[in-house]
Amino acid sequence: MHETPTKPKWRTRRYWLNLAAVLALALVIGVIVVFLAINWLLSSTYIGYSPSAVGNPADHGLDQAQHVSFTTEGDLTLRGWYVPPQNGAVIALLHGAGGNRTSMSFQAQVLAEAGFGVLAYDLRGHGESEGERASGWLDAPDLSAAVDLLLTYEAVDPERLGALGVSLGGFVALNAAAEDPRIGAVVSDGTGAMVSDPIFQPNDLNESLMLFSNRTLDLLIRLRTGVTPEEPTSAVLPRIAPRPVLFIAGGATSASIGDYEERYHRALMQMPEIADAPHELWVVEEAGHAGGASARPDEYAERIVAFFTEALLDEPSATDAG
Repeated sequence: MHETPTKPKWRTRRYWLNLAAVLALALVIGVIVVFLAINWLLSSTYIGYSPSAVGNPADHGLDQAQHVSFTTEGDLTLRGWYVPPQNGAVIALLHGAGGNRTSMSFQAQVLAEAGFGVLAYDLRGHGESEGERASGWLDAPDLSAAVDLLLTYEAVDPERLGALGVSLGGFVALNAAAEDPRIGAVVSDGTGAMVSDPIFQPNDLNESLMLFSNRTLDLLIRLRTGVTPEEPTSAVLPRIAPRPVLFIAGGATSASIGDYEERYHRALMQMPEIADAPHELWVVEEAGHAGGASARPDEYAERIVAFFTEALLDEPSATDAG
């Protein structure tokens, strides 16, 4: 009698189940490794030292600008350009991550032509400034140090100081204003593109993954720098009132963040804590992140001049004046 041959071990059901489990586990581990690797690389764009040449202010339409420097916490020297005011008011200009003061040339030209003084400086770890970057978490006291510098100039009215920040610079400007009452008004252009703020509720899986990625990014930056993150904008905004804030947000939908930027800013504006605050939101529908100045340069210029004129010079804006 012949024995019934048994199936080879590699053909058993248990074998295939075990193989599937191993492959699934390997896939999960691979996804986690890739996810962490991407965020590790991304975190590198927010930390460390990122020097860059800035050239001469005249090359950027600022013939009247002076080279200045000031010292901040840690005995670091930050460098920038200063244009004296014609009306006593000065606006500090703060660029985004990885940039330098030259990226604020358009805003500087617009405000200077309207009679405002400007101080455009390289954030710590950027351009020609000393120090290392930590996702803007160390930068708020630097803006206060910049205010100290401005108050040494006779042409500057201490009651007429403002700040305009783009992207990371907007985040820094808001955090500084929350702690320094000398900053009388803030324009924040593109705050929140990479922010883990609990006020924002995701609409779908893509946004949930984006927020999870942002929190992972914050954790990696904290681990790599040893710096504690600043509070999110929703936490500091109530402390700025009654001083006014103008938010500028891009309204264009992108594959990576959808319409996150616009909805995040609208969520901020709906906070009960700032219901009576003189804050404004301008959404540039066709613009991406921090793209309002490029999409609508004339309107952008008109709006920031009108905002600071009303906020710091006690003059009604053209819109209010009819």
